[in-house]
Amino acid sequence: MTCSCFAQWQITAAAQLGKMSVMDRDFSAAPFSAWLPGAAVSVRYERPHSIQSLAFSYLGGSLRTSTSPSSTLGNDLINADYSFLYKLGAAGTAWSGGIGGSLLVLYDSRNYKDFINNNTSFDFVASAAAAGGLAYHFDNGYHGWSIAEQLSIPLVSWLIQPPYGNETSSASPSGAGNRNSVTGFSGFFRLKNCLSLEKQLSPGSQLSLAWCWNYYKIKDIREVQEADHRLGLIFRLTL
Repeated sequence: MTCSCFAQWQITAAAQLGKMSVMDRDFSAAPFSAWLPGAAVSVRYERPHSIQSLAFSYLGGSLRTSTSPSSTLGNDLINADYSFLYKLGAAGTAWSGGIGGSLLVLYDSRNYKDFINNNTSFDFVASAAAAGGLAYHFDNGYHGWSIAEQLSIPLVSWLIQPPYGNETSSASPSGAGNRNSVTGFSGFFRLKNCLSLEKQLSPGSQLSLAWCWNYYKIKDIREVQEADHRLGLIFRLTL
C-alpha cells in the first residue's frame, strides 16, 4: 500500500503454492488435503484518498485423506474480490493504511472420485465484508522495502449449495434443487488475511513475497470447512 498524491493504476500477477484442506461432513468426516499450485491477478486504482481493487485467484487439484490415501477429491477454488478503501495516514510518512468494504465472491467445486452417484458438491458465496489494510515503509538502509497486512471479514453472505450431492452435469449454482440462504456470522464465517514483504525494483515496478491465509466455515445449510495457506511471488507494475 503506497501513499500517492496522484491517481495511478497498478497491475499485479502472482504465482502461488498452497496447502489446502477441505471437509464436507455430508460426504466424509475426515479432511482432504494436499499442496497445490495456484495463481492470482489483480488491478488496482489508487487516488489521493482512496484505493479500489479487483482481484481474481485460483487454487485447485487433487486432494487426499490420511485415513484412506487411495481416495481422492478433485477441488477447484475460485475467488473474485472487489474492495474500496479510504486511505489513512498522511502522505510521506512511514505508516499508511486504509479502511472500507469489499464484495467477496467464492466458488468451491468438489468431485469425490470414489462415489458413483451424488459425487459432486460446491459452495457459492457472495459476501459484503469489512476490509482494512496497514503498511509500513522502511527507510535508512532498507529504503525501497515495505511490509503490508490486509484483512477482510464478511458481515452478510448469500449462500448456494446443492442437496446431498448431484451428478457432475448439474453441479452448478444455477442447477435445480439448490438450497439458498442469506446469513451472517452464525451461518458463514470467513477470514481472508494476507501479509506481504515488498521491494521496489524501479519507480514503476515492485516484487513481493506474500503469505495468505483463507479460511471459511459454513453451518447454515450443510457443514463445510475449508482452509488454505498460500505462499506467493507477486510482480506489481505501476502505470
